[in-house]
Amino acid sequence: MVKFKHLQSKHRSRKSKKYSKSQASKLRSRKSRSRKTRSRTSRSRTSRSRKTRKVHTTTKDSHSPTTTKALQRASMHRDVSYVTTARQSPYVENDGREVHKTIYETEMICDGDVVGSFTIESNFDNSFLTMGINIDEDFQGQGHARGLIKTMCAYIKTLNIIDGDQLLYIDTDASDEFWGHIGMTENANFESEDSTIIGSGYEYEIEFGKLHAWANKK
Repeated sequence: MVKFKHLQSKHRSRKSKKYSKSQASKLRSRKSRSRKTRSRTSRSRTSRSRKTRKVHTTTKDSHSPTTTKALQRASMHRDVSYVTTARQSPYVENDGREVHKTIYETEMICDGDVVGSFTIESNFDNSFLTMGINIDEDFQGQGHARGLIKTMCAYIKTLNIIDGDQLLYIDTDASDEFWGHIGMTENANFESEDSTIIGSGYEYEIEFGKLHAWANKK
């Protein structure tokens, strides 16, 4: 009997550890709140981690030298085409005559976009010629300037409208010495204010034949 009572006592002690309904409800409520808190904390940490990674990937400077070089390397493998056109534009001569000048333009096209151009402008009788060039930064340093000028010179020669010794001018050199690189020289009449002198006020000049030779140099 003593042994039985001992077991019974142990059995009662186990029963005494059970919670009442109200206590069990409160305990479940605390556990639920604890789980929700851990879940929010976990989501918050994950969210901060994702935001940090996102900021890390979007703070790269798109204009850094490394990125620019990468874009230039990528553009070297893209197909470009040169297309030359001619159009006329009205203007007024120094003597007041209303005439038309002809604008010859070779455009460099990539993926349907114009990314560079070379132009030669002539007065009504082709006695005065000026030129200019523009190439998008991502396409510079890849030989496209020579390609544009070569295409233009070939077009001009087919028309037979400019002699080899005829001079072409640029107004002011803002090309970081590009014009000197292709063989242009200082114009002796650069500082002249006499408008009757062809090329007066223009900084550099070059013969069309020399421009053609540079463009076709290998």
